[in-house]
Amino acid sequence: VGPVLAYALYRWEVAIRDTVLIGLLGAGGLGALLATSLATFDWGAVTTVLVATVLLTAAVDLVSARARQALR
Repeated sequence: VGPVLAYALYRWEVAIRDTVLIGLLGAGGLGALLATSLATFDWGAVTTVLVATVLLTAAVDLVSARARQALR
């Protein structure tokens, strides 16, 4: 169960990071919001989206690391 859960947590981290890239390509989500904000030069929104992305990624990394430690 440990390796399977570790892999699932890793894929979850990757999926969170990839949402921005995929959104920039037109699929929606944070990336689409970022693309729209960049296109309209709404720097406040750009900053908010980037900060939200960093915080979300950090939170996912923290949860994932703690879950992996609990498995050991």
